[in-house]
Amino acid sequence: MTADAVQSVLKRLMERVGESPDLSLMTPCKAMRNALPKAADHALDLPLIVSDVSLKSHTREMLLSKLEDNRLYMLIQSTDDRLGIAIPDAALLASLIEIQTIGDVSPNPPIARRPTRTDASLVEPFLDAVLAEFVHQLAGKEELPRFLGFSYSRVIEDQRHLPLVLPEDDYACFEIAVGLGKVAKPASLILAYPSLRVDTKASEDVGPSKKWTTKLEAGVMGAEVEIDVTLHTFTMPLDEVPNLVVGYEIILPRMSVNTLKVKGSDGSVVAQGSLGQSNGFRAVKISGGEGAKTAQSKSSMAQMNGSPLEAMGPVDGPIPVTATDAVLPMDTGVPKDFSDMSPPDEVDEPDDGLGDFPAMDDFPSMGDLPPMDNLPPMGDLPDLDFEMDVSPIQID
Repeated sequence: MTADAVQSVLKRLMERVGESPDLSLMTPCKAMRNALPKAADHALDLPLIVSDVSLKSHTREMLLSKLEDNRLYMLIQSTDDRLGIAIPDAALLASLIEIQTIGDVSPNPPIARRPTRTDASLVEPFLDAVLAEFVHQLAGKEELPRFLGFSYSRVIEDQRHLPLVLPEDDYACFEIAVGLGKVAKPASLILAYPSLRVDTKASEDVGPSKKWTTKLEAGVMGAEVEIDVTLHTFTMPLDEVPNLVVGYEIILPRMSVNTLKVKGSDGSVVAQGSLGQSNGFRAVKISGGEGAKTAQSKSSMAQMNGSPLEAMGPVDGPIPVTATDAVLPMDTGVPKDFSDMSPPDEVDEPDDGLGDFPAMDDFPSMGDLPPMDNLPPMGDLPDLDFEMDVSPIQID
């Protein structure tokens, strides 16, 4: 090769060094493939090899049909309130926990269990790093607005709630296969992004946002919920529990039928009520809920703040229970107000046999006392010449 040919080749190489990369070659799949290893290294110092990345368009029903039981369902939300979902498999979840607890990824297969909120908090740093790095890799592309501004939002513990949370939409679904750690432990991840929201000013009544809100409200309000009514709660020794068989009698307080507790599926008390009947069936009448708790809380705060009149409530409210009301049993016939009662009738007292005292009309007169003008004078009292030692007295 001549010197001129060598100079020509070197010149072409130097010109290519200064050229910027062709962004038209960057696709969402390639951007995701580049983002995953960088995000894992930056967030957790975790070696990650991408085996495969595919991008498909799925409806909500198609996306939900691909879900498996006992997975961690992590909602991702954009700055314009669009919702997507990230679903790591059990191997990815176990690897992310291992790298943060023992510092390495184990080759052992993951243990089948139901994920928790704590698991979601351990996956969150990796997930947010992937979402941010993916946007950075896709910068300048026309597809960028659809994937922009997403981060982890919250976890959905029950798979049955996903149809109520995820809107009907066409989702860009990434199906990702990776190898984690030095052992290249196989794992997978699903990332589903919703479509880009189109801001139209046609009509607010037929807008997609209002339709979605209406459908969500109808779905939530029409859903069946399970509530429990607790008649009485008591404790008993552990050795008596085996005696709880059919026919075992439990003594209930007399007022327990008026102090029922209505509880939600999580065991929290949502209302109070009393037991009764309606149309021949047993029924519970709600007598208090959050409003009663709020009123009670306000009354307690008023007492603490030194406002007894405010704590007593309005003047035209119910009369508070007095000590007389507390000691009188129910339905005894004894009235609570004695102001309208007439005095008792007079009755003849029994004869004690002593009779009346005799008349004393013939008692002789005692007359007047004699004059006392001739009494001798008493004179002055003598001086009291003596000393008194007065000492202080200590009182214990």
